[in-house]
Amino acid sequence: MAFCRKCGTKLNEGVKFCPKCGHTVDGVLASQPQENQAQQEHVENQEENKNFTYRMWHNKWNWIAAIALLIVVGAAKTCGGS
Repeated sequence: MAFCRKCGTKLNEGVKFCPKCGHTVDGVLASQPQENQAQQEHVENQEENKNFTYRMWHNKWNWIAAIALLIVVGAAKTCGGS
C-alpha cells in the first residue's frame, strides 16, 4: 500500500499525482504516511537548528557584538549605573 509523501493520502497503483493534494508521485513511496513524514521533518528541523547555532557562534561578527555588549554593560555598572 502506498501513501502520498506530502499529505498521506492512500494512493492507487500506477497514479502519477495524488488525488487529494496533486503532489507528484515518484517511484519510491512511504509505507507509513504521517508517522514517517513527521519523524523525517523533526530530524530535518533538528539538523537545521544545529547548523544555525553553529553558524551563529562561529561568525566573528557575532562574537564581536557579544563582547562589545559585555563591555558596555560592565562600563555602565562601573560608572554608576544601578
